[in-house]
Amino acid sequence: MPESKKNLYEILGVPRDATGIDIGLAYRRQIAAADRAIPPDPTRQALLHEANEILSNPKRRAAYDASLVTAAEKAAALEQAATPDLDLSGEPDETPARRKLPWIPIALAIIVVLVGAFFTLRTPPPSDKVAEQPQPVKPAPPPPPQPKTSAQILTSALASVGRVLTYDMSGRMTPAGLAIAVDTNAMVTTCEGVRAGAQLVVKLGAESHSATLTITDETVGLCQLLVPGATLKLMPVSPEPARQGDTIHALGANEKGDMALTEGVVKEIRNTPAGPLMEVSMPIASAGSGGAIFDRYGRVVGIATHRAGAGVPTALPASALSQLRSRAKPQ
Repeated sequence: MPESKKNLYEILGVPRDATGIDIGLAYRRQIAAADRAIPPDPTRQALLHEANEILSNPKRRAAYDASLVTAAEKAAALEQAATPDLDLSGEPDETPARRKLPWIPIALAIIVVLVGAFFTLRTPPPSDKVAEQPQPVKPAPPPPPQPKTSAQILTSALASVGRVLTYDMSGRMTPAGLAIAVDTNAMVTTCEGVRAGAQLVVKLGAESHSATLTITDETVGLCQLLVPGATLKLMPVSPEPARQGDTIHALGANEKGDMALTEGVVKEIRNTPAGPLMEVSMPIASAGSGGAIFDRYGRVVGIATHRAGAGVPTALPASALSQLRSRAKPQ
């Protein structure tokens, strides 16, 4: 009987349960022996190479092991076919053509295994499942504001607040109050000390800048000044209005122009035809009109004014800054 065909494990000389390391060592040992053979046997070298390529790859090895099961079944079927059946009917033996019929299902089984191995070794197709879209990462909320000392608030305010001075035709200077920055070269003050036809100057520290009146809103009592050449720092504005009882700091200036803060509270929120008005506990000097009112976090919550009359310190809410536009006072 001719020698049966060797499987890949037998070609390498390793058992079926050999590890990857055992397979690699056996391959190097067998290929070295094949290289030394005289004459050389290229067929054996090719078989060794094929055995190593398949058995050293886990996926290809699994598919090959599956085909060996089918090959074993095929061998068992052949062995059973070679065993003579008991002839109880006395019929003549089957012809060779009829004995070859079992090969047909065996061949079909081999084809099925090969096709299965082909699809197993292929790159798996993309999943039909729709990939979930990554959820956008929500930005972390800003940290809550931290209370500041009067010194910290004053230091930040010095680059955002200036003194407004008016000069008449004779050159006489009159303090008109304070102004706060609303843009890099624009400031807002109360209109109480701004006289028509007067020359306006904004003094920022030791520097003086000529200013031009661009917006007059007599309804709320605010005026906007354009201050070319000045580089101003904007102060943060509170997103919430001040409430009765809140601690506040009013910015003022003495005759020399030195800035200072005065601490107080919001005494009352008044409703007027022009909008809400804050009555504050600290006095507002005539030169302090237009100065910023800060909350305890250093945010602007109001603009000091004398709209309620002498002796009644009040402030416009910071929301008036966003409502500023040219309009006359209602009659």
